[in-house]
Amino acid sequence: MPELILRFRDEALDAFDWLVFQHGAVLQEVQWHSGSESDLGELMSSHDMAVIFAIPQHCVFMTHFDLPAKASRQILSSIEFQIEDRLGDDIDLQHFAIGDIVNNSVPIIVTKKSIMQRCQVLQKKFNLTISKIIPEIFLCPWSGVEGEVALLEGHDSQNSTLLRFGHYQGFKCQLSLLKSMLVQLNRGQLSQDRSIEQMVYFYTNSDTYEAVKVDGYESQRATPSLDHLNDPKIVNFDLRQREFKRSSVWSGAVKPWKWVAVIFVTFLTFFAYNQLAYLDVLENELADIKLSQYDLVKAHLPAGTTQNDNLKKKLIELINQNKSSLADKDFLSQLLVFSKAKNKYNSIIITKINFQKLSLSIDINSTKLNDVETLVKTLELSSLTVKLENLTIKPDFISGRLVLGR
Repeated sequence: MPELILRFRDEALDAFDWLVFQHGAVLQEVQWHSGSESDLGELMSSHDMAVIFAIPQHCVFMTHFDLPAKASRQILSSIEFQIEDRLGDDIDLQHFAIGDIVNNSVPIIVTKKSIMQRCQVLQKKFNLTISKIIPEIFLCPWSGVEGEVALLEGHDSQNSTLLRFGHYQGFKCQLSLLKSMLVQLNRGQLSQDRSIEQMVYFYTNSDTYEAVKVDGYESQRATPSLDHLNDPKIVNFDLRQREFKRSSVWSGAVKPWKWVAVIFVTFLTFFAYNQLAYLDVLENELADIKLSQYDLVKAHLPAGTTQNDNLKKKLIELINQNKSSLADKDFLSQLLVFSKAKNKYNSIIITKINFQKLSLSIDINSTKLNDVETLVKTLELSSLTVKLENLTIKPDFISGRLVLGR
């Protein structure tokens, strides 16, 4: 994802050089452009992306502090007093940022609080999404190999060069002073116990490379790139600490949607409240319906039944019980009618009786066909329906089945 780098020229953070950094791109393909605060609004409208602030190197003091073997948090929280004698300004006006502790040594980068406050003003004014705020020297790639010195051609309006020889060590100088600065660095006048073993020149102009190359040292020319800015092993630092601690790298991008999110959450809350209220109404109506059902059928339900019981189940049980009782009564009544009619005909013999689905089936044998026909007619005059099925007639024997029903 591309990022916009603003490389400020002075403490006011008004004038700057800028470029759009695309991952994998080299600086010979994208040149620095000059701009000022008045150009920033138009610049952001045409480049909607995260921003890296590079604070001018002369506005930054970088050092390190050796901690005791078992340092407490109190020492870190009062680190400004530990290095106060190295600063020339009032420490109350300074902002202290601390890096990761390595081998009991803690890197410290100091800049003015007014500069950090100015960064906040620019962020709010132009609704910027700032991914990090770094010293300008971090724009120069460094491999992390002790004894290696990296030089990055300025490409800016000041025609300056960045010289870096450690994670938190380096400076910025004019091209005309570069050779003498390298000599002093190698003699240890700029850094204790520092000697140059190899120099890497990140220059795109071959004439410039030849002009600054120092004889007698192993050197190589490399194509400049800014990919190291996204490598936490090389640039693992952000000046936004303490009272300037970042809330989120997306803080600027979220702001335009803040009120949309508030309205959306409010709508969801209102919708959920209405749904809960409607559900409460439905539950009350359901309770009223159950109560009405109970009032209608309670006279027919067994004693002890309440409206909280499963009324449907109770009614089905009651109906089944009534059906069973009705069937028993019907069987007896049909059998009684048949018995009264059959008593007149001694020739008719009952061989089988079956009662199913409220119908009474009786298998009979007889030696007289007339008695069977007369019995059927007698039963038809009662309240029963009569069917004569499976009739078998032989010269001296008759069999069949009488089916009686309501």
